[in-house]
Amino acid sequence: MPDTNDSDSRNPLTLFFHIGFALLLSAILPNPSLAKNSWFESSVFYEIFVKSFYDADRDGTGDLQGIIEKLDYINATSPEKSAGLGANAVWLMPVFDSPSYHGYDVRDYRKIRPSYGSLADFQNLIKACHARGMHIILDYPLNHASIDHLWFQQALKDAHSSKRKMFIFRRNRPARWRQPWDPLSGPESVWHPAGSQYYYGVFYSGMPDLNFKNPEVSRIMIDTAKYWIGMGVDGFRLDGVRYLIETGAGSGQADTPMTLEWLRKFNRELKAVNPDICLIGEAWTEMRNIVPYITEPNAVDACFDFDLAEAIIQAVTDNNYHHVKACLDMRSEMYPADFSDAIFLSNHDQTRIASRLKLEYQQRLAAVLLMTLPGTPFVYYGEEIGMEGTKPDPNIRRNFCWNSSVAAQCNDRCLTEQQNDPESLWNHYCKLIHFRKILPELSTMSISWFDSGSKHIAIYKRGSEQNNVVVVANFGIRPELPGIPVDIWTERRGFLVDLFSSRRWEFETMDETEGRYILDPLLPGNIYLLKQEYVGKPEPKGTP
Repeated sequence: MPDTNDSDSRNPLTLFFHIGFALLLSAILPNPSLAKNSWFESSVFYEIFVKSFYDADRDGTGDLQGIIEKLDYINATSPEKSAGLGANAVWLMPVFDSPSYHGYDVRDYRKIRPSYGSLADFQNLIKACHARGMHIILDYPLNHASIDHLWFQQALKDAHSSKRKMFIFRRNRPARWRQPWDPLSGPESVWHPAGSQYYYGVFYSGMPDLNFKNPEVSRIMIDTAKYWIGMGVDGFRLDGVRYLIETGAGSGQADTPMTLEWLRKFNRELKAVNPDICLIGEAWTEMRNIVPYITEPNAVDACFDFDLAEAIIQAVTDNNYHHVKACLDMRSEMYPADFSDAIFLSNHDQTRIASRLKLEYQQRLAAVLLMTLPGTPFVYYGEEIGMEGTKPDPNIRRNFCWNSSVAAQCNDRCLTEQQNDPESLWNHYCKLIHFRKILPELSTMSISWFDSGSKHIAIYKRGSEQNNVVVVANFGIRPELPGIPVDIWTERRGFLVDLFSSRRWEFETMDETEGRYILDPLLPGNIYLLKQEYVGKPEPKGTP
């Protein structure tokens, strides 16, 4: 995966829009009265499969040094470093020693995978991220280990070994057990033969589940997390978090009270080391099952919102924003008032978003929703340039398309080509991430919806009554003339500015029909990102 056409070269087109945005927003400063969010809530995450991202030593495998060399691409936030996406947090898929290409079957939880580099390389990456004000979280596959892990090998060799109790063995294969997500599976899918006995591995035979009822396992896995926190890690994505402790077949295989209690202990102990540590659970399930994980006392700080990801895709494909609104309304009803959310479009286990939304305007609209809806956004590497990929898994974890030589291998439009096109999907992501970070209204969990009179036009407000941004998005397949309710704004004076295009309208001279402002038509997938600018008169209380 050598990069023969360096994507970090300075780009005048990108430089132009960064400077233009800075000048525009100098007159529309965010209100300091808005509550300061935690680092997680004000972050934009970038998920990286290290193996496929960037190969610094040219040995054919991506590595940690490659991420260091590409931090300007991931994070650059100043016009002088204009080739950057602007994300300010990174989630690394597993970096621990593992026999598999994906790394979710860990062989040694305290050793960096040799093909990725050394512990020193990892420490250098942490330092480089923190020097930029970035945060970094690790994927922690704590539910299970590898069959090659020394513990499991010792357990196989000696039925009386203490390591045997670190896993779950039975003399006979229990009946009525199955993989919780597959109603057609049976006991053979989770109970695997080992000599005259069977061991439990909910995902597959190469990943034996750890026995978290064993205090030794519990202590080792907590201490291992503390070890990486000591290295400077800012948090963890907890893989397969629903399946830690089983209490029986069926409903006892997922989301058990014992699992929740263990996670609360885990959370407490890590927060005692560093109160700013963030734990994000991969609980791939319905909202009602997620509620206990994020309700005080929290098992985790947030869970990935799979329901919202699907609602976004459904809304874009059906040209109807109501799918998203219904999902968010349900979330508000079910979740505690002070919850945080981790939102995304696709990840390393799913068909890539560009393979589900084939048209670029659809991908652009999905990106708008990702960056403007309540929740902390996660971008899967390559999503920003429209990389495609369907199952099997290696196809959705391919090498990043830095340049035309790599793009030719994967039939995608490469980064360097898109950086030179101001209307590209990549530049669209850059603009959205830029606004997501500088507008504190977008880091809150508040959202108010307004009736547009059309299922194709979504209108929602983020922030407070006096300090907000309003998103107007066209979900249709044709240009739409949006009618925006005038009562969105309590004081209709000064100017209304579309941050996305830099257009301005004076409130006093705007066209109004039947209580609605009529703006110019929106093309499919396009948006207005509207903010009120006060000029020449006293500002409302609390406005700088």
